Amino acid sequence: MPKPHRFTKKNWQVCAETDKSECWSVVEPHLRMVSKKIMSVKNGPLLFVTFNKPKSIFAEFAYYGEYPFAKGSTVELDIDGKSFALGTVNDWAWPVDKATNKRVIKAMKRGNVAILRGRTSKGSVVEDTFTLSGFTAATKSAAKKCGLTFK
Repeated sequence: MPKPHRFTKKNWQVCAETDKSECWSVVEPHLRMVSKKIMSVKNGPLLFVTFNKPKSIFAEFAYYGEYPFAKGSTVELDIDGKSFALGTVNDWAWPVDKATNKRVIKAMKRGNVAILRGRTSKGSVVEDTFTLSGFTAATKSAAKKCGLTFK
């Protein structure tokens, strides 16, 4: 797999495969709490918004939690007081359907902070806090790299 190109928009990064088949905006959390204790952020949790023209993926939200989520659990996404339930598979979480994905993206464009809370397979509650500053600019740039438009 070719190494993606990275471009920065504030705290968000813009990445693209060399052939521009897949492009995404991504950010690391500013704060991680595990069972209400502040923890250091390793190489891990990330928020993504992905575009993949060949697969008809347009602005797909995803959260990589760095730890396996409890089986059958959901992750709560809070964007400035608006809550969304995300489905989980191993250490990933996504909106449960396209309509929810659309609402999440709309809230991210208008929001300031995204907080994600999930339960690990070991029972710990993990909360990651991400800035949304620069989200819209970075995501527009990611779409453009793939020859798409993000409004």
